[in-house]
Amino acid sequence: ELALQSPSGPVPLGPGTLGGELGGLLEFRSLVLDPAASQLGRIAATVAYTVNAQHRQGMDLYGQMGGDFFRPITANVSPHALNTGGASLSGALADPAAFDGIDAVLTFDGASWSAVRRDNGQPVTLTGTGTAADPLRVGGMALVVSGSAAAGDRFLLRPASGAAGQLQVAITDPGRIAAASPLKASADLGNDSDATPGALAIADATAPGVVANHTVVFLDDTTYSVDGGPPATYDPATGIVGGGWTLKLEGTPRAGDRFDLAPRGPGSSDNGNMRALAALDDLGRLEGGQLSMNGALQQLTVATASAARQAGDARDAQGIIDQQVRADREALSGVNLDEEAANLLRFQQAYQAAAQVIAAADTVFQSLLSAVRR
Repeated sequence: ELALQSPSGPVPLGPGTLGGELGGLLEFRSLVLDPAASQLGRIAATVAYTVNAQHRQGMDLYGQMGGDFFRPITANVSPHALNTGGASLSGALADPAAFDGIDAVLTFDGASWSAVRRDNGQPVTLTGTGTAADPLRVGGMALVVSGSAAAGDRFLLRPASGAAGQLQVAITDPGRIAAASPLKASADLGNDSDATPGALAIADATAPGVVANHTVVFLDDTTYSVDGGPPATYDPATGIVGGGWTLKLEGTPRAGDRFDLAPRGPGSSDNGNMRALAALDDLGRLEGGQLSMNGALQQLTVATASAARQAGDARDAQGIIDQQVRADREALSGVNLDEEAANLLRFQQAYQAAAQVIAAADTVFQSLLSAVRR
């Protein structure tokens, strides 16, 4: 932020107070650069969170469950210079659907926290107490408070600032890429139907006993049981739902059909989780699940291109105005060489005529003087 240093203190130079090249640069920063950087950071944080979540559902070449593919992107939280407490805030993205990337000011009143938007001061929904078990949740971010905050302490949360610069791959060994699905499914040879195992998705790799042997038995054409558990209604669109996994069937199952699930071992050539990773870019993750990462990138591209086009049109229009002003000035104060040459000839002829008059007058005067002398 720019300010004019005066004897009575700094005077902030807000929007509209500066013109020329400096004013243009500040306007570009506020209208184009900052929004583009925020949107890019929002996309980067969502990519890291979404890819990491899916990568943890797969199995790597060594038979281990996947970890983070990207290094987690942390939130940018800055304390106010006049804070009197010793608290600090840290956190990361927790809900991409609610992640708006808007800067917010968090304030502690001595008992609870509140938040407002930095740009217009409007209140922002904030929940939680700030502990590790119950973090502060604001704009899709989860923040943990360390230390003790004093009444009146403020913190600036810039969730998307610098996020794109933090995007880094966390693994260095290609064998640690969790490309395989941790479970494989097969149909019993004694089944009477044409149903075969289709897509097998891991919904929660941390669920108890998810990576283990499982048996699915159809009690009738529309009811099944998993590992001898209670009956469940079969929906072809949803598939068979187990503890942390989902299996879809191709074909129509019948009563008595059996399907077995077993863990994959090291060295698997399966690419089930890799296919799930490849499909993430077109799945709704932002704007309440309505906007994909590809869609967000397209919005960023269109907005930046539109701003560039508008700036180009404005430059061309100002160029035309500049040419018109120059032409008007030249019409009033400029020099026309043809007109000046004609005036020069006219003045020269007038001078010559005047010289002839003077010469004639001199001749007459001399004649008069000669006559008087006689």
